[in-house]
Amino acid sequence: MSLKIGEPRAIPYDAGTVRYLATADDTNGQWSLVELMEKPGYKTRLHRHIYTDEAYYVLEGVLTAQVGDKRYDLPAGSYILIPHGTPHAQGNLGKVPVRVLLTVTPSGFEESFRDRAELIKTAKPDDPDFRKKREEMMVKKYDREFLSDWNPEK
Repeated sequence: MSLKIGEPRAIPYDAGTVRYLATADDTNGQWSLVELMEKPGYKTRLHRHIYTDEAYYVLEGVLTAQVGDKRYDLPAGSYILIPHGTPHAQGNLGKVPVRVLLTVTPSGFEESFRDRAELIKTAKPDDPDFRKKREEMMVKKYDREFLSDWNPEK
């Protein structure tokens, strides 16, 4: 498999954009690689993945991650691994977009970004039902368990 600059095209979703660089089809379901651009102000809730490990490599901006009891501010060139079962949250607390490479092992969870892109076609992120619909989808289709809201300022 080979990609040229700008391939594949970025797909907009509620937090920014996603580009699929290596999919389950490319890796026989072993892992996937996506490039995410997250808008300033976006953050996840505290959650965990039952079966999925996530690894982030920061290309631009600063990614903030809460992993267990530790908070990390990760500038460009930083890497963090979040093993499955570990409570975590992450987001862009800065004023410029954050661009990361996200590796998901095994593959599967990366498809949640495609589903979120479809969801914003029928429910806008500022719609009161959007969060509920997105979280129901994440729990039902993907191995995500939501634990609580995340307030990184504390």
